[in-house]
Amino acid sequence: MPVTALSVKLSDDVKSRLDSVAKQTKRSAHYLMREAVAEYVERQEKRLAFIHEAEDALTDYHETGLFVSGEAMEKWASSSDKSKMPPWEKK
Repeated sequence: MPVTALSVKLSDDVKSRLDSVAKQTKRSAHYLMREAVAEYVERQEKRLAFIHEAEDALTDYHETGLFVSGEAMEKWASSSDKSKMPPWEKK
């Protein structure tokens, strides 16, 4: 897999803390920074996907007026029979 070198400017405090964690975990600061960036990007991608899904659902609701009430969803979630989804309602 191709890689790209980047430089990151850190405050002296953060650099010192990073070095301390690296020493305690017997990992390089470079490894910790790579892992931190990868984890952050993954979290943000999931967060953005959730937001887009919610926006799409809201658009769909505005277009169709269909929804499932919270009460119906709670009843379905607590039931043992998950084969029947709760009924759609119209605003």
